[in-house]
Amino acid sequence: MNIRTKLNLSFAILVISVAVAGAVGIFATHEVIENYEINEKISDLLSIQRKMNTLIAEAIASSELSQLEIRQQQFNQLLDEFHKTAQISIEDEESEASESGAYAFVESFFGEKPNQGASLIQELIGNELEMEQIGKVIFTIHKEKLQQNSVFLQNYPLERDQRKSIRKTIFRLPDGKLIKDMGDVQYYSKETLYQHRDKGHLDQWLGAIDLVRDQLRNPLLGISDEEKKQVLKELGKYANTASIMGEIAIAARETEALEQQKISEFQERLRANEEASVRAKATLDQTAKELTQNLSVIQIIFIVIMVACAFVLSTYISRAVSHSVVRLKEGVQHIREGDLTIRIELQTDDEFNGLARAFNDMTDDLKTAHNALEEYNRNLEKTVTERTQELNEQKNMMEALAAKLSKYLSPQVYQSIFSGKKDVTHETYRKQLTIFFSDIKGFTELTDSLESETLAKVLNEYLNEMAQIALSYEGTIDKFIGDAIMIFFGDPDTKGEQRDAINCVRMALEMRERMKSLREKWDAQGISTPLRIRMGINTGFCTVGNFGSDDRLDYTIVGGQVNLASRLESNAEPDQILISHETYALIRKEIACKKKDAIKVKGIAYPVQTYQVIDTEETLQNTQRQLTKNFDGFSLSVDLNRSDRAQVLKTLQTTIDELKG
Repeated sequence: MNIRTKLNLSFAILVISVAVAGAVGIFATHEVIENYEINEKISDLLSIQRKMNTLIAEAIASSELSQLEIRQQQFNQLLDEFHKTAQISIEDEESEASESGAYAFVESFFGEKPNQGASLIQELIGNELEMEQIGKVIFTIHKEKLQQNSVFLQNYPLERDQRKSIRKTIFRLPDGKLIKDMGDVQYYSKETLYQHRDKGHLDQWLGAIDLVRDQLRNPLLGISDEEKKQVLKELGKYANTASIMGEIAIAARETEALEQQKISEFQERLRANEEASVRAKATLDQTAKELTQNLSVIQIIFIVIMVACAFVLSTYISRAVSHSVVRLKEGVQHIREGDLTIRIELQTDDEFNGLARAFNDMTDDLKTAHNALEEYNRNLEKTVTERTQELNEQKNMMEALAAKLSKYLSPQVYQSIFSGKKDVTHETYRKQLTIFFSDIKGFTELTDSLESETLAKVLNEYLNEMAQIALSYEGTIDKFIGDAIMIFFGDPDTKGEQRDAINCVRMALEMRERMKSLREKWDAQGISTPLRIRMGINTGFCTVGNFGSDDRLDYTIVGGQVNLASRLESNAEPDQILISHETYALIRKEIACKKKDAIKVKGIAYPVQTYQVIDTEETLQNTQRQLTKNFDGFSLSVDLNRSDRAQVLKTLQTTIDELKG
């Protein structure tokens, strides 16, 4: 038997070994592919359910029945898609054969021998059928909610017109208590219809109406019997309307609560399905792993047998070809060590001579390829270095540009944009905010007496100090308009309506206090005109978001409540903080205020009640033992808690003697 025949026999044994090992591997691969297909199918089912969850979220955000119907059609399409993927027929669903539907999907992969993975998939599909029913209930509830809102909006103009008509009549009367009681009626109407929407606030609203009625029945009230009768009649109609509107608001709140409950049930089922899918995948993977391990043992045993046969045959062949093999091995060792100049010359069988020639040709090819690779590596290293330098330059330029842009945006807006929370698009929404306006009294006159450089320095110092205070209270700086400042609280971040309002007023108090030290500093710099600020604060619903063109957007707020805050600021006295009743109602437990006259505001049919902010309650308690007097050219501050009275009196007497002299 010549060498070629022996090698052919060895090759035949090797082919048989590879074929058997390959067959075992194909079988194992088939099992793995089946497991992968099942996992893919489970992922598809979960993806559809997540789309259902997203669609329900969009549905409950719908404000029109037409939009809701479109979402419901899309939801039904997802149900059809799920049924098709899970192989659940309509007859299975209508006959409540959820297990049958689940087995249809499971048996397509497992046959008629369900295991733990199959039972978990059944659980997944069973949960989906419950999610389907819950989803349909959510659509029904939201439709009822939209209908309730429609009825509310249809009846609200009647309640508003009746209230305005009664209020207009009562505000012509000289009785201040009656006017206050009518203000309570308006306040409780908002609390009942928009804020709390419960029976307790409805009773307070109706009680306030009854209190106005009782006041009108006072014989000493300066009003004719005919007019009194007419107002009482209108109040009776208004009380009936208030009762109807209150019941509608309460029913709407209960519908919303039920809707949230169903949404929670839907999401709980979705979470249960995700957990079941994880367990199912783990079970399928474990089954495939065990099968693969068993097949691997078979492969190892077979390979050991084939290797033993090959070893016996190769030992026999090696006796005849040991010299040639050793020479080839030496050649390979030279190549491994990097010597590509090695040449092998054999004076034996032609077959080994051909192998030696092929080895020499391969060595030549490797040498050529090695030289080409070294040249390529040198070029690649240079290219990578240049590209890395370009990327670093671009990164530094973008970071510098972002730092510059941050100076033109409020920190909250800058963070929300660069963190990806908000997108720079035309987007607006309604939200309750507390709005702050301030300007410097006498600043216009000051511009005529100061050089532009000095004026710019004073203005920038003032705006910087005020901005630092605003940021310390987490206020959103909307804009600077000359010496005027506009700030609002409640967006993009909020700490709650009450805390936002309290933070805004505390900010204003600190600004007012900071102006005292600034005035002393400017006076020392030769600016004799005392600069004083006036401030206005209002709380209410505004439209907030991005306004402008496609090329230039401005993040700001608009609405009547913004205008009211501006009017409060223009009506304030120097060093005075003037707030609306809505703001006062939120801060009165922590901030001491003084009731001021109602003001007439353009665009608002009725006078607006105002309040002057005095100081925080804790500050007032601390300042009860402090004496402070300030006017132009004079400043006195004595802390009786810390000062020696005898020393204070002695110092004051000395100062008085010097003034007399």
